[in-house]
This record gives sequence, C-alpha cells and structure tokens, in this order.
Amino acid sequence: VYMSPEALGEPPVYTDKLDSFSLGVLCVQILIRQFPDPGNRFKIIKINDPRAPSGRVKVDVPEIERRQSHIDLIDPAHPLLPVALDCLKDRDRERPSCHELCGRMSTLKASPKYTESVQQSQVNTKPTQSANREQDMEQLQDLQQQLHIKGDILLQQQKEIQQQQQQILELQNLLATTNDQLETLQQQLTTEDEQLTIKDQQLAGKDHQLQQKEAAIAVHQQEIQHLRQQLEFGEQVIAEFQQNLLDSEKTIQDQQRQIQELQQQLQQRPSQKEMEDSGSIKLKAPRKMVGGEAVVDGSIAYFRCGFLVKEVYSYDSSNKKWSELPKCPNHGFSLAMVHGFLTTIGGQTPNDEFINSLLSLSD
Repeated sequence: VYMSPEALGEPPVYTDKLDSFSLGVLCVQILIRQFPDPGNRFKIIKINDPRAPSGRVKVDVPEIERRQSHIDLIDPAHPLLPVALDCLKDRDRERPSCHELCGRMSTLKASPKYTESVQQSQVNTKPTQSANREQDMEQLQDLQQQLHIKGDILLQQQKEIQQQQQQILELQNLLATTNDQLETLQQQLTTEDEQLTIKDQQLAGKDHQLQQKEAAIAVHQQEIQHLRQQLEFGEQVIAEFQQNLLDSEKTIQDQQRQIQELQQQLQQRPSQKEMEDSGSIKLKAPRKMVGGEAVVDGSIAYFRCGFLVKEVYSYDSSNKKWSELPKCPNHGFSLAMVHGFLTTIGGQTPNDEFINSLLSLSD
C-alpha cells in the first residue's frame, strides 16, 4: 500500500523519493479517513504484436489510476490534494524531495485557509468534549450496574462451587471404599489366573500331541494323493498311446491306399496332348496351369503327380514352354479354379496331417 513502484520491482530500488511516495499515501488516507487499499498493480491489454502470440500482455497500472477511487472522494479544492498527487507519481525523479515538501507544507500552514480551519476545529471541539463527558458518565453508570449484576452471579457461582466440592469429597470417600473392594477382587483374580495358567499348560501339552498326529495324517494323505495322481497319469498315457496306435494304423492304411492309386496313375501316364486337354486348368489363353511334376523325355513333356510332389507348373502352348510357379506347402493336392484364383484342394502336410481346405496360390 505504502511502497513506491520502484521498491516493488525486481530488483527493488530504495531512494529518498520512496518516503515522498509514502507521504502521498498518508495524505490520501488523512483526507478520506479510511485505509487507502489500492487496486491491482497489473492489467491485461490486447495488442497486435508477433512477440505476443496470444495477443494479450500484462502491463503496470499507474499509481494514480490504482488509487483513483480514493482520490475521487477528496474535495478537488483541498490545498493538500496537489501535494498528494505530486508524491504519487510513478517516476521517482518527478516526485518532490523531502526539502521541497517541507517548504510546501510551511507555505500551506501560513495560508489563511489553514488558520481558518484551525479556528473552526477549536470551536467544534468544545461542544464535542462536553457531549463526550456525558456519554462517559452514562457508560460508567452502565458499567457499575453490570458490575453489580456480575457480583451477584459470582456469589451464586461460589455457592455452587462449594456444593460441588462437598459432592467431590463424598465421591472421593466412595472411591476409596471401591478401591479396597477392587484390591480384594484383584487378589482373587490373581489366584484364579494362576490356576488357569496350570490348566493351560496341561492343555498345551495335549494340543502338541494332537498337532503331531495331525501332521502325520497330513503326510500320509499327501502320499496317497501323489500315488493317485501317478495312477491317473499312467492311465492317461496308456489311453493316449492306444489312440495314437489307432491313428497310426489308420494313417498307414490311407497311405497304402494312396500309393496304390498313384501307382495306377503312373501306369496310365498320359501324353502331352492328353495332359493339356484333361489334366490342366485354363486361366488365360494360351496359358495353362498344372499341379505335379513336369518330366521331359526327349522332345515330349509329361505330367506326373507323385505322392510327395509339391511343384506347380504353367504351360504356354504358343511357344510350348513350361515355367515353374511357387511350390505348394502340402503334397498330394489337386488343382482347381475358384473365383479366378488358382487354388489347391486337400493334400497332406509334412507331418502327414490331411488338409480339408483350399489354399490360394496365385491370381
């Protein structure tokens, strides 16, 4: 409130002009007869500057503007107002020095307005003092009445305190008797506790024996459970072995049947013309796709589908050339055309698992 702007900055600056600023604040306080609490030191304004991307910046509020609401309460013709406004300037070099202020105050004291104000103040003071005395007498009488009332209240409280003290003495005697009875009961409880301690020790021995028997039973139960698990595991292994044996027999029968079919196919090996008409799939003329193994015997190319064959070839009848396509991950497959895609059907994986699905090789 009383500090100048430079004293509130970073770093603060202290000069004799700080006292001039404080004197200006005191003058305002004397003239308005209330605490001169100013407004905010800063305010936010809008600017058009690339250094402020938000378009808003915080600036200092001039001291006279911060205290304008109090200055407006002062009579503009009051001779002390110009002195206060000069002391409240933001720049310290614009404020009057202490020597200049002493001269201006002396001049104001010698002015007719000051003499008239002093005389008027003396005239107004006398009736005020008389009125104050009457008020003081009335307040004194009120205080005396209050003292009498409080004295009666204190006497009543003293009587109540004496009664309470008497009750306390009676309670103390009763407590003494009760304490004697409690000591007797305590001795009886001590004797009973000793007897209970002996019985607890006997029970503890029996509990220990019972725990040992329970621990032995638990160990036997764990051993029985372990043997049951081993038996169940053995039965499961035997069942899996029997199932694997049945699956192996079935797989061997299927492989034998496939070998017989392949042997029959090899015995009926088609010519190149027969292969193109019946064993190939036409995609785009003049290309054809076949699955199996191309075997060249002299100038004639034969097509053979073996049990472990995974190759897929493309045959161009225009230039009579074979070209190898990506291999199928399975063997024993068949070729088909599904929605414009070259697809394998069925076959077996390297682990001899049968495939019952389609596998797209190329578009």
